[in-house]
Amino acid sequence: MGIGITSAQNLLELNELGLLKDFKSVIEIGSQEIHIQKNDFKELIEIAGLDVNLVENIPNIKNWPFSPRASSKYLYEILGIKNYKSIDINGEHGAIVHDLNKPFNDTSMFNKFDIATDFGSCEHVFNVSECY
Repeated sequence: MGIGITSAQNLLELNELGLLKDFKSVIEIGSQEIHIQKNDFKELIEIAGLDVNLVENIPNIKNWPFSPRASSKYLYEILGIKNYKSIDINGEHGAIVHDLNKPFNDTSMFNKFDIATDFGSCEHVFNVSECY
């Protein structure tokens, strides 16, 4: 599960259009990773007019397509979204461990995030309506 070039371009364009300017928090369905070669990712960040130097500090950014991979958390940080969480049964990248087929009852997480994303997790669950 991960953010590829097209998804990254979409997020960067939303940012450029100012549509993410007030967003401070994100929760992802699935513990997403950056699925882009480091140099390609740097180019996308540069084209978007953001600080390419931040890419150098991303753990595991050089590893794609091998593991361990870079968490998508760092893309959001580059976009200025500092509060990152994800929900995934695998617990990777600090994800809240939860089976997406079952109700999520932790009310402390309700209405806490500016944006919720799904970059490739719901197709892995059998109860898609419960997941959303």
